[in-house]
Amino acid sequence: MFNPYYRLFEYSATHNYTLQINPCSGVCNEEHLNYFKFIGRIAGMAVYHGKLLRCFPYSTIL
Repeated sequence: MFNPYYRLFEYSATHNYTLQINPCSGVCNEEHLNYFKFIGRIAGMAVYHGKLLRCFPYSTIL
């Protein structure tokens, strides 16, 4: 879900591995708000249960 090819997130710097929300995500995907809501719920559940999210290179819950 954090893969930049999905156009929901983008790299914040050229030589950095941090991501930020892509301000043009609505242009590439009309359902982007539903995806952000889903990602927020997954991240919230991970925090609540004390789990880590692997965000690079692929996003999976450990």
